[in-house]
Amino acid sequence: MTPIKRSLLILALTLMWSPCFLLIKLALVDFNPATIVFLRVSLASLIFWIALRLQGGSLPKSFTFWKHSAFMAIFSSGLPSFLFCYAETSIESALAAILNGCSPMFTAILAHLFLPNDRMSIHKLIGILISFFGILLLFSPNIAQGMDGDFIGMSAALVGAFCYAISHVYAKKFIAGQARFVAPTAQLFMTALMMLPFVLGSLETKSSFTFPSLTSMLAILGLTLLGTYLAFFDLLLSFRALRSYSSINGFLFFSCGRYVIRLFISR
Repeated sequence: MTPIKRSLLILALTLMWSPCFLLIKLALVDFNPATIVFLRVSLASLIFWIALRLQGGSLPKSFTFWKHSAFMAIFSSGLPSFLFCYAETSIESALAAILNGCSPMFTAILAHLFLPNDRMSIHKLIGILISFFGILLLFSPNIAQGMDGDFIGMSAALVGAFCYAISHVYAKKFIAGQARFVAPTAQLFMTALMMLPFVLGSLETKSSFTFPSLTSMLAILGLTLLGTYLAFFDLLLSFRALRSYSSINGFLFFSCGRYVIRLFISR
């Protein structure tokens, strides 16, 4: 892959995710975090299941497949999506987007620990240290103030980014080789099942029902069609990007590109 194609690949990854954090902020006006995640993954799983059936495919029945799908449902869909929705109840969408850009740094560390072909180098280490000090700069104003809402929200977003890194490394090691639409359909279905008890537990008993606004419903639809669907293309492209870059350039360009572009689009 040529340097130009690698750069365009990483730019595509960044643009895919950028509007999602703004859509989360809009959806939070009428929905709680658990409901946003449930609606998002439920609608997306239906889309993927229809696509899978149209091409004549079906979901495997093996225990190993569903075990891997459950793990991915937690760390690639359910937990990080909930954490970012929760984070945006107290911080701006732009800040949540920037913190999500830390996932390549975490991916580099986890890849060194669990993927034999992705070993740490001095250049990668320098890139990780630069990213780490960037995180400290973001957190430093809130550390002085204590455990306020902004600090908790930023911490939730950072943990969400770490979850994405876990899922990237796990998928590269265990999920590769599945037929088209199989892995995302199973993963989203499992995520919806996991989120259902939290949604039911968050329901409030009210004498009157308030219908959600059109803006919030369109935000949910946008997250489904844009965020969740493109996330799996992001996952596939991420593997190609990580394979193509073996030095600091990939991780720094990947991280900085997400930081800058998401900062402007997520406002």
